[in-house]
Amino acid sequence: MPHSKRTRMICIRLSEEEYDQLQSNCDAQGVAISQLIRAAVTYFTSQQNGNARPLLESINEIDGRVSSLDREVARLSALIGLARTEKTQ
Repeated sequence: MPHSKRTRMICIRLSEEEYDQLQSNCDAQGVAISQLIRAAVTYFTSQQNGNARPLLESINEIDGRVSSLDREVARLSALIGLARTEKTQ
């Protein structure tokens, strides 16, 4: 699908940390920041199907799952450390 001429511009403010993370992720993926933002906007605005969840809700759910996994990894690491300690005694 051809793109119409891009004539509109938006401006957002990011903290240094947010910008650095964004730039680092874009560099790792080999895309420009503008490409990533356009893709996110396209995804966000194309959610017309009533069954599709909004992007922010999906991101929040993924963030919660990652936090849960982090806690589980820490718990398992502690158990492994405890088992190693008991084994050496």
